[in-house]
Amino acid sequence: RVVTEVMGPALRSIGERWAVGAVDVYDEHLASATLRRLLARLSPTMNRRGHKRGRVLMAMAAGEMHDLGAEMVAELLRASHYEVLSLGANTPNPSLVRAAQRIRDLDAVIIGATIDPGSAGAAIAALREAGVALPILVGGGAFSAVDFDEVGADGLITGRASSPAELE
Repeated sequence: RVVTEVMGPALRSIGERWAVGAVDVYDEHLASATLRRLLARLSPTMNRRGHKRGRVLMAMAAGEMHDLGAEMVAELLRASHYEVLSLGANTPNPSLVRAAQRIRDLDAVIIGATIDPGSAGAAIAALREAGVALPILVGGGAFSAVDFDEVGADGLITGRASSPAELE
């Protein structure tokens, strides 16, 4: 609940306020760093032991520099007994393709985009061109006004989930 009801809304609010110039970049960076530290402290309590339900590869699309929201989703998935392998921000398409091809037993790929949905679309196209047949989900602020199927994704993570179960 801390991630979905406190951290998520706080991150969205800060981002919206930064976008309209109501806060400075340093405010946004300070808040993001604080949320990242809090998430790191929560992480051990969310990473459950026992049988994993699946293995997910997660990355922010090329050019996407903000990955805090994706890391919050990763922690929610870990809390639901998924193994999440996160490649972080600004993942070049060739690297994402190699990871998806080489990492064994993947069940899905999640690609985040905060600014440009086309960056996720290009990543999906690269994955499909390379023969990666896994389900591909997208999420992030870039998809607030764009349908996920326009970029070739199989599903959308809205970022507004109120529980880990809503991410499944």
